[in-house]
Amino acid sequence: MVSGGALNLQALIAGEVDFVNAAGPALINAVLKGADLTIIASAFNFLPYGLVVGKDIRSAGDLKGKRVTLSGFGGLDGICHPPGSGQVRVDPNGVTFLRSGADAVRIAALVSGAASAMVVSPPSLFKAETLGLRVMLDFSEA
Repeated sequence: MVSGGALNLQALIAGEVDFVNAAGPALINAVLKGADLTIIASAFNFLPYGLVVGKDIRSAGDLKGKRVTLSGFGGLDGICHPPGSGQVRVDPNGVTFLRSGADAVRIAALVSGAASAMVVSPPSLFKAETLGLRVMLDFSEA
C-alpha cells in the first residue's frame, strides 16, 4: 500500500510497480515534468472528497494560522485546499500545510488537535464523521 498519488507515481516511475490508481493532478504534474505516463481509465468524473475540520473550526476564517494536513504535496488533496470552492475560501498563505501521509494518520492529527483540517475521501471521510469531525465542504457537490 502506497499512500497518496504522488508517492504512487514515484513508485511507478521507478519501475517498482506496473500500474497505479492515482488521481489526475499527480499524474498531470508528473507528465508536465517529463514523465512518460498515461491515464487509461477514471473511476469517476467528480471529486469524492470533503474538507474535514476539527471541532473548534466553524468557518474558513477559523483556519487562519492553523495547520492543514495533506497526504502529500502534488496530489489531489493539495489542489482541493486552496482556494477551496463554493462558499468556503481558504487563504493558502494563511495556513501551514503538513505532509502527514495516510488517511488514518491525518484523521488522528485532527482528533488530537495537531491539525485543524484535511481533505479526505470515502471511506475515511465517513470514519472522520463517526469520530465527531465535521465536513465543512463536500467537493462532490461544489
